Amino acid sequence: MLSGFFLGRYTTGILAVFCVIATSLVCVMQLDEFSSYTSPLAVGLTITIWGAVLCLTALLVGTLSDERNTQAEDHRRSAPATVQFRVEPAPPPA
Repeated sequence: MLSGFFLGRYTTGILAVFCVIATSLVCVMQLDEFSSYTSPLAVGLTITIWGAVLCLTALLVGTLSDERNTQAEDHRRSAPATVQFRVEPAPPPA
């Protein structure tokens, strides 16, 4: 979810889908180890629910990050110009 804060909705969504695919492949390759605890159907259902929650959360965080960046850019454009003061050094004492 940290990536959603910095990368935005599109990239975070892609990373979340990649994580779900990688996790699914690992679980399929090691299904015998997982199935000794529960049935393969339960493992598949658990990964599906976890993946859905991960993807939805990634999209939500990425969307909020995009909106925050848009508002910050709008604020920078609409902010009045700053006034700069030039400070002259004091003359040496006579």
